Amino acid sequence: LDMESATPTITEEEQQLIAAVRSKVEDALKSMQDDSDLHQFWHIDQTTWFRYIRATEGNVEKAAEMIIRTAKWRHNIGINTSLNADALDVHFKQRKNYMLPHRDKQGRPIFILRCSRDKPDDAEGKLNVMIYQMERAQRIMHLHKLEAHQMCWVVDCYGFPTHLMGPSHIKMAKDLIGVLNEHFPERLGALFVVRAPWIFRSFYAMIKPLISAHTASKIKMFAKVSELHEFVDPAHLEEEYGGTHDFDYDHDVEVPKMKEIEAMWAEMHNKKS
Repeated sequence: LDMESATPTITEEEQQLIAAVRSKVEDALKSMQDDSDLHQFWHIDQTTWFRYIRATEGNVEKAAEMIIRTAKWRHNIGINTSLNADALDVHFKQRKNYMLPHRDKQGRPIFILRCSRDKPDDAEGKLNVMIYQMERAQRIMHLHKLEAHQMCWVVDCYGFPTHLMGPSHIKMAKDLIGVLNEHFPERLGALFVVRAPWIFRSFYAMIKPLISAHTASKIKMFAKVSELHEFVDPAHLEEEYGGTHDFDYDHDVEVPKMKEIEAMWAEMHNKKS
């Protein structure tokens, strides 16, 4: 399976791997009292299964174990219950982490992270926002039947605040890498860093050893914002990034969109239960 492709295809051999992993997970389900979170997670599509197979280099046993760990993790953090737009509203009001209304040139959802708007408190809450946005992306991919199976992030480091170099935020960054690797494998398509000062490069040097070579290959630092245009149409970018789109994050408009996805997701699974 070519996970970088917008329209991945699965070979017969890969279908057999998926069937083997499904069988092991189904056996594990028999000993689990509550499989609702696992059900909501695993059925999404064939590529969801194969993302875990690829992350474990084709090891069926490890892929099945990883899926079970993810299901339990999702239940423990309340990804289908308490982790919602209302709970994270204080962060969304800061307009620092949001999704653009368009896709990149590979059809992937685009998220913007503006470091200059970050506040020095609640590192755990910021981690939850990142988890929420990654979950939101994969729900959108499924609900809207997008051909893309990955997401694109633009990290704007203009005005990078020094508090992000503090122990709680370094820990948050490390935890985020762990969550991405363990529970959202192969979901990151690209991460573009723009307007990065020297202090960000010091921050990145601290966390880079935790990033796999495969993930690191998807991270690009651009000296000029215009370099983004190779991957994202300028018509879909804000002015700061050399674009012509007049999008301006409006909390009162965007949060209802988040809640709509939450409601659609819940309705879909209520029908399946």
